[in-house]
Amino acid sequence: MKKVLFRITNNLNIGGVQRRIFDVLKELKNDYECHVVVYKEEGILADKFIKEGIHVHYVPMGSFDLSGIKTLSNLFKNYKADIVHTHSYGGTIRGVLAAKLAGVRKIFSHIHVNMGNHWYGKWRINKKKKEFIEKLLHKEYVDKIFFVSDAIKKEYLHGMNFKNLNEKSVVLYNGFNLEKIKIKKNNMIGGVFNIGIACRLSKDKNLLFIVEVIEKLIEYVQNIKFHFIGDGSYKKYLVKEIAKRSLNNYFIFHGMVENVYDKIKDLDLVLMPSYNEGLPASIIEPLLANIPVIAVDNEINREILNIDKGGWVLQNSYEVFVEKILQLYEKYDYLYQNMTFNKYKEVFSMENHINQLRYYYES
Repeated sequence: MKKVLFRITNNLNIGGVQRRIFDVLKELKNDYECHVVVYKEEGILADKFIKEGIHVHYVPMGSFDLSGIKTLSNLFKNYKADIVHTHSYGGTIRGVLAAKLAGVRKIFSHIHVNMGNHWYGKWRINKKKKEFIEKLLHKEYVDKIFFVSDAIKKEYLHGMNFKNLNEKSVVLYNGFNLEKIKIKKNNMIGGVFNIGIACRLSKDKNLLFIVEVIEKLIEYVQNIKFHFIGDGSYKKYLVKEIAKRSLNNYFIFHGMVENVYDKIKDLDLVLMPSYNEGLPASIIEPLLANIPVIAVDNEINREILNIDKGGWVLQNSYEVFVEKILQLYEKYDYLYQNMTFNKYKEVFSMENHINQLRYYYES
């Protein structure tokens, strides 16, 4: 008889966390009866989960909605849940309390973003309150706390501490299906130096920085194209800014694509200007496809790129980025031959992720 696994998140709209949950549950569904609970809205990906045989439950509730938590607890009881695995601060508050009320044997929490975004709020006192509440729940009721990077784990443990939190904290890197990834084969297709990024187009990702880099870069090199792979609310502003700077010939917007690997495989270089990510697939996916990455320097980007020799982290300066891109452009074949990518495939494989999850779920 399959064990019953519940994942708790806020919605099933398009996003990195939702993609990760879907990919993981696809791998686990043969051995576990998989359920996802959302509490803000179902989201446009709900049907995709259902078609894959993953149960989706919409249980609307506020942060400390006792009636909603009771409803969620009854849901766990009705399905005889064996494992509850929560995502986000809100998911932890609702899911952990409901799981404890239902007598669920194993409870896990997952933290995907830096603590400034995880304990969200305008005022510092509110963030500290959230930190206290969540860490108290982790201490009392959670078996393991998963972090998508070592940098986020260290940030979590740096603040107020409770006994046993360190022992409960585990780095669990996201897993990617390596068989789906298309490895880069050709350099500078059609004589064009193809640069790009695959991500949600939002203001917080520092994407205007890319426009500034390309604007300066074309003073030295003209046979370049920058590819935005993805969509989002910031696209209109980017399009307007690119037109204002007369850069239309150097940018291509691909929008949302079904398989991002079909697009990134033809890139010669990926630029990652965002300095506020949890574990950015925008860096990992190109590295898994043997594509060099230049990223803004922060602890998480540095942690990823230091695993092997697939790219560089640089200060947040368009002059520094332009200098490195020109160096790569002028000696691309030579520099590319000295880059290595295999360790990324070991660390970020779906097989590795699933094996670790099974260990904690079953031990």
